[in-house]
Amino acid sequence: MATAGASSLTPTPIHLKAPPSTMADPSEFRACLDKQSELPSQTDIVERNSALELLKEVILDGGSTEIRGRPLFAVVPIGSYGLGVWDAASSIDCLFVGHTSPKVFFTLAIQRLRKAAARDIKILRRTDAHFGTVLELQVYRIKVNLRYCRLSSASIAEAWPALESLSPDDPIFNVPQDARVNIKPLLDLSYLRRTIPDIEAFRLAHRFIKCWARRRGIYAAKFGYLSSIQISILLAVVCKSLSQKAVSVSATAILTTFFDYYAHFDWKNEIVFDPEFHKQLRYVRTRQEPMAVLGYHGPSLNTALAASAPTVHVISEEFKRANKLLSEDGSTWSSLLGESADAAAFLRTYAHYIKVTVQFWDVSLAKGINFVDWVESKFVSVFTGFCKRVPQANPRIWPARFVDHKVKVDEKNGLGDLNEESTGYDGYYLVGLDTKSISDGEEVESILGHVQSALKNFEDQIFNDPKHYDAKFFWVSAEVVPRLSVGEVRVDGRDWGKYTVAAEDDDLGDAEFWASVEADEEPDTPAPKNKLPAPRPAAGRTSSAAKLRPAGDVLNRLRWDQAIDSSDYIVGYEDRFAGVVERALNSWRSETTHDEFIPEHRIVYFKRRSDGAVVWDKEARRDEMFGSGLGRS
Repeated sequence: MATAGASSLTPTPIHLKAPPSTMADPSEFRACLDKQSELPSQTDIVERNSALELLKEVILDGGSTEIRGRPLFAVVPIGSYGLGVWDAASSIDCLFVGHTSPKVFFTLAIQRLRKAAARDIKILRRTDAHFGTVLELQVYRIKVNLRYCRLSSASIAEAWPALESLSPDDPIFNVPQDARVNIKPLLDLSYLRRTIPDIEAFRLAHRFIKCWARRRGIYAAKFGYLSSIQISILLAVVCKSLSQKAVSVSATAILTTFFDYYAHFDWKNEIVFDPEFHKQLRYVRTRQEPMAVLGYHGPSLNTALAASAPTVHVISEEFKRANKLLSEDGSTWSSLLGESADAAAFLRTYAHYIKVTVQFWDVSLAKGINFVDWVESKFVSVFTGFCKRVPQANPRIWPARFVDHKVKVDEKNGLGDLNEESTGYDGYYLVGLDTKSISDGEEVESILGHVQSALKNFEDQIFNDPKHYDAKFFWVSAEVVPRLSVGEVRVDGRDWGKYTVAAEDDDLGDAEFWASVEADEEPDTPAPKNKLPAPRPAAGRTSSAAKLRPAGDVLNRLRWDQAIDSSDYIVGYEDRFAGVVERALNSWRSETTHDEFIPEHRIVYFKRRSDGAVVWDKEARRDEMFGSGLGRS
């Protein structure tokens, strides 16, 4: 940490605070973590290793994607998994590094992942974040976030696995400044693993802090609370400082020092940074940065840009509360964590709450889950807007859904009364508004009015999105209510992960993307050459043995060529459940808004009714209409 100055930053000293006698026993501390399922079991370890190996095998196509015996892409686990601070609920963040373009990589990846669907791999969604594309996958029921980084050098295959130990100034990392964000996770991870004095004590302390933050409702980066990388930075600063003053420091001593230090921290005027890395740091905070927790490599240093004044206030108060508990007689690590997510106090604290109700009925649980996730993603920006526009109300969101207290919730063993046959759900998001601390009644009314107006705009945004919202199956309401109107609710801790479904084609790419996938499709084993011959197309057409003309070109010609009777043709396409299905060409719908729209990349062949001849075959790469692919029979 540091105090901000005009031209330089000076670290604030960190002093060791020994744990009380009731919390000094390392075995009792580990037993506490084990009881909370924060320490991975051997089964957890094997499952994740297997998932990562399968992903590598599929993307690298069993080793066929190599140069001189080295993989064309380097595969690096990053995030909490790469740092070794993951738990049974954590996903795997995986970075592929290569020198091909992102478009080529993700086209290749999606092709191979879709072919491997029978091996228990699902593509859940594609997200285009500020740093690039992310594919969210499920491999053996484990969530995996797949990212890609392009380095300009073609020597990636030769450099790996030494790539991690190279200096950030190595020429291999010469990429445009705006692209450095993609390699930043790898560089930061490598630095942390090299410089943390006692990595095992660090990992134990990290797991406890993350568990504590979850229980206290402040572990949710998207809402402006703490994230795993922020905990890593905060903790690494403490670990490195203590290592300079003692030969060995236990995880328990690290933790008591950690909570004491940040409980007295002036978040408004001080900055968290690693003085060993930033030896001559000159960082000037903007007015939009109420919290500054600086990472390591650029381009962006502050990892807390999503924080707002209200969320920083909550985090600060939670550090003070924890430090106070650690100072009380008879304190234990279990008592600091509490028995479960401590939402009960949150539900009693505020006079007014924002209550967002999300409902679905008569749809599959998987589709309902997708809808709820979409609503939550939309509400994130609404909440951050409240934090900036009405900071005097100190809005605090509890980063979880609530359900009626009568709903059976088994947080340890699964879904309770929710199962694959469930077709309905009723859940709530709650945001507390601290109106009790505002003495001016007119100001309170003004705040509530502003919030209600913003909630009305949020509802309109949901209702006017036909792609995601259908009033026949979904409902959302958002309102400001007094505490008594919240009702008796409890946190919904059920695991919905086992009911996720593969992403639809439209969620992975637009028509242009799928056209490129069609054009670059990897050839499969050719089908038997027993197709019936068809009349040759009009003269003047040139054949191409390199690429198969996309299905859309054939579809358009069959529809609009005056010499062809379109009613004599059938489209064979891949149905997700029934396999290959045929449909009359004249009934094929190309409008994306039509109820019967089917993406063109699912077309597998075109066939003539009159003689049964297949005139375009995707699998066999035969094209009787244009002579492309492997040509004509």
